[in-house]
Amino acid sequence: MKNKFWIYSILSFLFLCCEKVLPIHTDIAKQMTLNAELDTDNKIKVQLFESALPGDSLMLQFISNATVELYENGNKISTLTYVQDFISSQSSYYGDSTIHIMPERIYTIKATHPNFPSITATDTVPPLTTLNNTSVSGFPLYVLNRDTTHGQLQFTIVDNANQHNEYVLYPFYYYSRYFRINANDSVLLWNTQFAHTYSINGILSNNNFDFNKIEDATFNGQNKPFNLEISKLFDADSSIIEAYVGISVRQYSASFYLDKESKRQYHALLNNNIYDVPFWFYTNVIGGYGLLTCASNNNQIFAKIK
Repeated sequence: MKNKFWIYSILSFLFLCCEKVLPIHTDIAKQMTLNAELDTDNKIKVQLFESALPGDSLMLQFISNATVELYENGNKISTLTYVQDFISSQSSYYGDSTIHIMPERIYTIKATHPNFPSITATDTVPPLTTLNNTSVSGFPLYVLNRDTTHGQLQFTIVDNANQHNEYVLYPFYYYSRYFRINANDSVLLWNTQFAHTYSINGILSNNNFDFNKIEDATFNGQNKPFNLEISKLFDADSSIIEAYVGISVRQYSASFYLDKESKRQYHALLNNNIYDVPFWFYTNVIGGYGLLTCASNNNQIFAKIK
C-alpha cells in the first residue's frame, strides 16, 4: 500500500514538473497608446490610453491630461484641446475644430505626460482621389412610399499607381431644407441618411457604409469605372428648394493599409500556431503603441436633381 502511495506521488510530481509557467511581467512601465485620425473634412480626433499589459483591465484607461501638439510639415500649428464625452470616456478625444487638414501634407502628433514617456506619430495625407466621367440617371427627387428601382451614379476613379491605399464610397444627397450654404463656405455639407448604396458594379451591398470599401488590390494603378446603384430620395416635403446628388470617395493612407494588413496576417495565423514566431502589428508611433491614420475625402456633387 505504501509502495502505491509513493508511485502516485512520484507520478504527480513528474506531471507537475512538465507544466510550463509563463511569467507575466507586471513591472513593465506602462506606455501611451495613440489612436488618432486626421482627414480633409477637418476631422482631428486623437485619443490616448494607457498601454494594455496582461494584468490590465480589458477597458483601457483614457489619458485626459496630456499635452498634445499637432505639426504640419514640421511646423507646430496647434496644441489640441481635450473634448470630454460625459457619457463614455472612451469617446473623449483631443481636437481642434479651427485647423484645416490639407492633402499631400505631413502631419505629426506629439503627446507628453509626466507619468509616461513622450510619443510621436507621423503620417502623410493622401492626395484627393481623381474622379472623372461622372454622370447621373434615374433620379426623380420625390419618391412616395417604397420604390424598388434605384438611381445610377457613374464615375471613374483614377488610382495612384504603386501606392497602397484603400477607398470607401459614400453616396450622398445635398438639399437646402437642411443646410444653408453661404458664399464663404469652403466645404459642402451632405446627408447620407437616405442615400444607401444598393450595389457597386452590379454586386449587391448590405447598405452598411463600412462595407463599401474598395481595397488596393482592386486597382493596381489602373483607372476603374464604377456604376453605383443607390436608393432614391424618399421625401415628399415641398419645402426642399433644391437638391443634388453626389459621391464622397474617402482614401486612407498607406499606414492604415499596412496596419490592417498586419492584423489580417495575425488572424490568419490563429489557425496555425501563433507562438511559432514573434508577431508585431504595424504602427507608426515612436515611443509607444497605436496608429495615426490620415485620410482625404473628395466630396463631389454630380448633378442637380431639383
